Amino acid sequence: MAPGDIMLKNSMNDSRNNSEDRLDTRQNKPDAPCECYGKEKIANAIFDCDTNVSCLDYPMEVMKSPSYFAKVNATGSTKPLPHLNSVGMEFEGCDDTKSVAVGQLAHKAQEFLVETGKFAVANSITARDIEVAVAQAVVFFRQANSTESDSILTPVFNSDNKALAELYIKYAVVAVARFTQLLNTVDRDLITEKMVEGYSQGENFRGTADLIQINEDGTATILDQKHYRQVSTRNLNSFFLQMEIYGDLVEQTLGYKVTGYEVVLPWQNQTIRRKR
Repeated sequence: MAPGDIMLKNSMNDSRNNSEDRLDTRQNKPDAPCECYGKEKIANAIFDCDTNVSCLDYPMEVMKSPSYFAKVNATGSTKPLPHLNSVGMEFEGCDDTKSVAVGQLAHKAQEFLVETGKFAVANSITARDIEVAVAQAVVFFRQANSTESDSILTPVFNSDNKALAELYIKYAVVAVARFTQLLNTVDRDLITEKMVEGYSQGENFRGTADLIQINEDGTATILDQKHYRQVSTRNLNSFFLQMEIYGDLVEQTLGYKVTGYEVVLPWQNQTIRRKR
């Protein structure tokens, strides 16, 4: 099985035609070795089958990770685009590992804000809401025993390296504040961390959609947040290819008509939109 693939029980034709067959819980199933790949934002991690609902029993079929597929298949220059460099987020010793850590912490905090309905009312999210959400994210990673326990944050928040932990928290608060400033300008009906599957780009996929906005007319917009220090043309093409795939999966799994995409770049303090 190739990196970035996940394992599913049913053939794609069967799973598309019978939604009741899509999900299985492994209850009362025979033990079977299996490698499973979870959320797109950490698609390269291998998760424990016993704790990952994506792990199903035999017979199995490989399904692709939208994130991994987009990264591998995106084209374009890898040269950073000057107008998409990070703004005010660089700190001493900042490297890709630290930026990923800040991004994971911010991402989880933003999930908490969405899950508690904070984006339902425009301009309603306060600095206190952001601080609480980041604190909740810290607790999550400190106590992580789920598929995200492999996060680089877990050992940091369980160590004596308080300086590094405080650094991550400080910049995660900034990233979440920017995220809310960019999105909390209008009332939004948002769904987060929704498992979807289907057929796109000639392949079978399954993954977790970070953010889906349900529009007033009943259509949907696919949103994604990317915590990149620098963004190239290839990165942008990867972002939108990933969202195109998720657009197909959302339509096939949830039944919404997807009309657009929006990538949120907190480090650049920008959003980029495209119509479907």
